[in-house]
Amino acid sequence: MRIGILTFFSSINNGAFLQAYGLQEYLKQRYGSKVCVRMINYISSKSWEFYGTTGEERRENFYKCWKKLDLTEKRLISDDLDQISEFIKECAFDVVIVGSDEVWKTDGIRGFPTAYWLNFDIGGAVRTAYAASGRNDYDIISNEYAGYIAESLERFRYIGVRDDITREEILRIKKFDVHMNCDPSILHRNAFRFGREEKKNLRKKWVDGDKKLIVLMIQNRELSKLLYRMMRNENTVYDYYEWAGMTDRDILSISPFEWSELIAAADFVITSLFHGTVFSMIHDTPFISIEFAECGRGKIENLLLEHSLQDNMFYAGHYENSLQKLGMDIFTNCRRMLRNGLAVEYENILEEEERKAGTFTRFLDDLIDRSVVFPG
Repeated sequence: MRIGILTFFSSINNGAFLQAYGLQEYLKQRYGSKVCVRMINYISSKSWEFYGTTGEERRENFYKCWKKLDLTEKRLISDDLDQISEFIKECAFDVVIVGSDEVWKTDGIRGFPTAYWLNFDIGGAVRTAYAASGRNDYDIISNEYAGYIAESLERFRYIGVRDDITREEILRIKKFDVHMNCDPSILHRNAFRFGREEKKNLRKKWVDGDKKLIVLMIQNRELSKLLYRMMRNENTVYDYYEWAGMTDRDILSISPFEWSELIAAADFVITSLFHGTVFSMIHDTPFISIEFAECGRGKIENLLLEHSLQDNMFYAGHYENSLQKLGMDIFTNCRRMLRNGLAVEYENILEEEERKAGTFTRFLDDLIDRSVVFPG
């Protein structure tokens, strides 16, 4: 059986790449010679232009990682849905999996509609979505958009989403059978992890001296710089997004696999990134996550509250735009957690998350068992 994955593998974004890699590797390991898994080598023109402004060294490190993916031989860069249709049909897949990540946003850089809705001819392939996300507010989208989404999802045999908000918004359009899935990086977590001795060696690679290593992965630059100034005297502090001096080491250009290593080596992570949160849990690294989305609509919030990890999260919106107060509270909590020195283990939570993949794997199991698999 030929399986194609259509997702954001080409975004110059660590989490986007690692979730794509994780899904590919999980399917290969689970099904072995029963399947041929290929990452569909498709890139939106708008996305290609957007990430084309990324620094050369950073782009090169991502391009090297792409070589670890089983990409389709041909590549397409286009926003033309007819071209995309012909490209996917030519690949002759039995199953196409859309997702994970925010593939179903209606207001993202790729515009709307995009290839990820698969609302066009893809030959005889079964349409599926695994851990797709959009978190769109369908109160403010047009009837035309809503109709397009409904028409698209009618064509899917399995619809799996990553968060409650995406599920609820889809169900407002039509009562589809929508399943909850975990992020695929969680499915591949054992391969991403490092043992105790490996972590010691990683620490030597990433930091000199005995100070605690704090890693900031916060897109709000004002808040991140504030925390750097608060923490730098007592700790070694790396600010992932900083390249102009307010960081103890420039790490913006590291590869996705090095990014995962760094989280494993860190003593503490402070992040506003969903995958920064997920990989902190995978590596059992103490963390604080900052949710900038409106209360009730955040993807970090969705993950952490479900597992009673509210103490690991701060809502930026609760601070009435006072970054000084938010920064001080984060600093105080981080300092307290470091001084307590308690080991953390998130494996039970990750196992609970992994069970969300069950409806999807059972669906694929059934498809594969009923198919005729030809050698090679």
